[in-house]
Amino acid sequence: MTDAEEPVAAAGDAVAVGAWDVLLLVAFVGFIVYWFFLRPKKDPNAEVRDFQRKKRSTSSTTTDSSGTFIDRMIRKDFKVAIFYGSQTGTAEDFSARLMKDLRRMGLPCTMLDPEDHEMDELTRLKEIEDSLVLFVVATYGEGDPTDNARPMFDWLSETDADLSGTRFAVFSLGNKTYEHYNSMGRLVDKKLEQLGAERFFRRGEGDDDGNIEEDFVKWREDFLVHVRERFNITGEQAGQLREYELEVHDPPPAHVFQGEPTRLKTFERQRSPFNPKNPFLAPITIHKELHQPKSDRSCMHVELGIADSKLKYASGDHVAIQPRNNSEMVESIGQRLNVNLATVISLNASEDASPGKANPFPCPCSYRTALTHYIDISSRPRTNVLESLIEYCTTDEDKQVLRSVTAPGDVGRAEYNRFVVASGRNLLDVLEALPSLMPPLDLLLEMLPRLQVRYFSISSSPKMFPDSIHVTASTHHYTTPTGREGSGVATSWIESLRSRGQYAVHRTRHCTLIVALCLRPSCLPLSYCKELTTPVAL
Repeated sequence: MTDAEEPVAAAGDAVAVGAWDVLLLVAFVGFIVYWFFLRPKKDPNAEVRDFQRKKRSTSSTTTDSSGTFIDRMIRKDFKVAIFYGSQTGTAEDFSARLMKDLRRMGLPCTMLDPEDHEMDELTRLKEIEDSLVLFVVATYGEGDPTDNARPMFDWLSETDADLSGTRFAVFSLGNKTYEHYNSMGRLVDKKLEQLGAERFFRRGEGDDDGNIEEDFVKWREDFLVHVRERFNITGEQAGQLREYELEVHDPPPAHVFQGEPTRLKTFERQRSPFNPKNPFLAPITIHKELHQPKSDRSCMHVELGIADSKLKYASGDHVAIQPRNNSEMVESIGQRLNVNLATVISLNASEDASPGKANPFPCPCSYRTALTHYIDISSRPRTNVLESLIEYCTTDEDKQVLRSVTAPGDVGRAEYNRFVVASGRNLLDVLEALPSLMPPLDLLLEMLPRLQVRYFSISSSPKMFPDSIHVTASTHHYTTPTGREGSGVATSWIESLRSRGQYAVHRTRHCTLIVALCLRPSCLPLSYCKELTTPVAL
């Protein structure tokens, strides 16, 4: 290289270095843009969903629901399908009891939620020899179907399907204080007959204003006698038929339900829309007693903040509040049965479980959470629960008490009314009345009904208070004939929050003074009120 060429080479080196600088700068800026703006964000719920997916997959073999319900009945050799329309859980509980009765008699059957199935498939039931379909349906509001039975109601109202060759029976639930008493059950019974189906057994009716348990038990006894005659059944299986198997988690898993209705972590990560399966955690902003201190009566005025929820309510709507059971009663049950309530468990579906129900309530959770949030421990235990407890008594005297109250016929019903209904006994009362009775707690969790939300009329105007819901509720305290102090589940729990002294103005993750709620639209035809000039008091 000559001396004249050296400056040219130096200039070329300078240009090369500048190009590398530009490339490095572009790469760095591109990385920053990708990392902060374009990189896929980690889904905070992914870990929870992965856990629930794994949990569902482990139970898929026991809750196989592939195909239509008729396909599943044929595959599983089921003879009886039981559809339930339930708003508070009673009709679902009665359906589960009928299912166990029929299985004990050797008739394979399944329990179905009409909301999850195409009712057109009912025309195929005749493909199954000696088949039968039962409908256990409640009437809700002013003669309406329950929420889960609405699709079935719509289908029956519109269809002209041929159901000849299909055998059916109906038990309906209602309340005589309402104008349209048991209208839904009567409609189902009438419409099925019009479509050509054969009534297998007379329709039964239960009155919730009276003794609906006695109404159902009497119809059930006669129905089962008829089943034995028509199916030529001479014997039945003895002992318990468990739908769920206990699994104790030791050590506990990373994700455990704390009272959420359906999905993990929904109380920590609140996202609309809010509904019964995903309630909003509303702070109590005002909680005061309306009666004077010297009064022996009590009425609460409670204001619940909904400013952050996007919830909108209208006149006549109800607020559904998810209650909690009395903590003292929960702890007493654990002490009486000598169970560590902090133990985390799951009740997993067995091969005989109803399709689609991997667990009877959200699992895994602790015994304490199940008794506090998920299981109804305050209402009267039904006869099927008491009958299942007989084998867990160690004295003949206690066994005889349970045998007498669960005996068939008028004598057994009279004893049940005396020992349970008239005495106002709940589960804990029964356990304390029978000292030798020591049932496994997981059996009780399987047998007892789910704790239901409580509905309250909204006493505020959405025009004046769009960001809060007001509830005015009387608290009812009483003493049972057995000497136990009793009170309403939801009102007593809300009342107990007042004694804590401080109310949350803003909802926080660790705030205890919050109420899980959602809205239920009114069934009243209020649209005409918009045209009125005179105010209407509801």
